[in-house]
Amino acid sequence: MKFSWEKTLDAFLEFYQMDLNGQINGSETDFSSNPIVQGYFSNSQNIMKIFSNAGINLNNLDPVARSILRTFISMVILGEDIPLAISRAIKISDKFSSKHMSKFIHAVVSKIVRNLPENSSNF
Repeated sequence: MKFSWEKTLDAFLEFYQMDLNGQINGSETDFSSNPIVQGYFSNSQNIMKIFSNAGINLNNLDPVARSILRTFISMVILGEDIPLAISRAIKISDKFSSKHMSKFIHAVVSKIVRNLPENSSNF
């Protein structure tokens, strides 16, 4: 386990707040001390390719789903264990959205994992 539950939850909340404030499209990471958030911005081109390859358009999702997926993919790119990252994404979804959304998040993260490059540690 690379990231604690607290770091994961903090990253989700930070992504969510940035999304609501329209700050998510920037590339500066100076404002965040959270390594998951920093990892998202440091790897944003690769992350966008991963989402695109999986057929996911974040703009079509609500802010909670976008924030969960940003947290999930950042954790994976930074080397977190994929089953743990999936579990955390679903746990956040259970906490901040409906049961329907949790099923949706599970399906989407599974699709992302299936579409990851063979050697996803080389981001």
